[in-house]
Amino acid sequence: MRDIDQILDAQVSEAATRAARHGDFDALAARGHRRRRRVRAASVIGVAAAALAVVGVMNGAAEPPPSSPEPATQETNPIEDRDQLRGLSSADVAAHPDARLVDVAVGDDPDLRAAAWNLCVAGGCRQVSRTVLAVTEDGFDSASYTPVGTRFGGPEITPVASVGFVLSDSRHSVLVRPDGSQLPVDVAGPAAATGAGDVVVPSDETWWRPNLVVDPVTGRAHELAGPPDIRDLRNSSGLLHGWRAVPTPGTRGGLSVRLVWSTDAGNTWRQHRPFEAHRRLYESVPTGDPSTMAGVDRGSLPTDGEGMELGRIERSTDGGVTWEAVTVASGPRPLTRWHVIRPDGSLLVWVSRWSDQDVVDEPSRPLGLYESEGDDWSTLTPLPSTLDDAAGTGRAVHFEQQYVADEVHSLYVRIGSELHLSTDSGSTWEPVRLR
Repeated sequence: MRDIDQILDAQVSEAATRAARHGDFDALAARGHRRRRRVRAASVIGVAAAALAVVGVMNGAAEPPPSSPEPATQETNPIEDRDQLRGLSSADVAAHPDARLVDVAVGDDPDLRAAAWNLCVAGGCRQVSRTVLAVTEDGFDSASYTPVGTRFGGPEITPVASVGFVLSDSRHSVLVRPDGSQLPVDVAGPAAATGAGDVVVPSDETWWRPNLVVDPVTGRAHELAGPPDIRDLRNSSGLLHGWRAVPTPGTRGGLSVRLVWSTDAGNTWRQHRPFEAHRRLYESVPTGDPSTMAGVDRGSLPTDGEGMELGRIERSTDGGVTWEAVTVASGPRPLTRWHVIRPDGSLLVWVSRWSDQDVVDEPSRPLGLYESEGDDWSTLTPLPSTLDDAAGTGRAVHFEQQYVADEVHSLYVRIGSELHLSTDSGSTWEPVRLR
């Protein structure tokens, strides 16, 4: 989460590529819609997943999938120089044991996955590196590989139903299909609401790319109607929600944070002002219950990178008609890495530290997953989970996506270069293959 002053100083600029329609795209899309979906997406949440600043514009053609793709199973020596790195195929880059996961996304079918892998020479990523996007529709029994360039900021991946993924950096977006073919996203026309089948691609943290609405069939896109500076934009079962900072005379720092949302595809927007903004951090909470929205004042407590303070929570349980402030019960304050609202309206958080941990030998309470008692968010209790074993001691756990369909609730989190899935709201987890 960026400091509010840094965000307000950023600039928004529009950039696009020329549309180039793939001849077989209609057939590919139809085939994708005919595929049996085990889980239908009701919420697509794309989150930037790494702090690497070494990847960017999609400037390479996709390489065809290997005839018998197999991930590397043995340790290899570190890459010593750029010639050795350049000599690797894209599949070799993605499979290399030293490659690091930059971003990841899963489609409405859990076998439809995309992972961006970055591999550096032994001297460090500032010397030379390569980034490759691996895409599969069969759980990585096979895959296509797309080279990703090295300008601007890191790539962000947004699922597009059963068609593929939109790969975006701060200036360009392109639709990548499982077979490796690409359709450039052409941004043109006035800002407008979303239409049937459109995909919302949230802006990146630089604000150079605005919130976009993309037609996955044609690749045509336009800016999303409404306030252009919405941050943490999320689409939860048709509920578009996020937050924005607004100049507000008379407040400390001259700014206030507004929680904003739309229930009619972005045609109209409502807002609620819960916080004053003064060098603090804020978050719009991912939700699996479209009637429940929340924003969190993440505070300004120094955390040494181990999470941020779970401060005041502003919540609505009736679609934004009324709002209430929720405060976690007194005692040591939890420092959390992420929060998510489950379909039943309860809150799930990952506690990475407690505020008194630096003055005692051991944490005052266990670390790991905590849940609320239903819609009572003031008290959080530990949730025994197999994720504790996967996380081990001191490993960061990042929230990636949430899907809600029928009675299936799927949660995806990333630990290092591993992706883990829970289909029982957080109690049990299993690894997800990414190469």
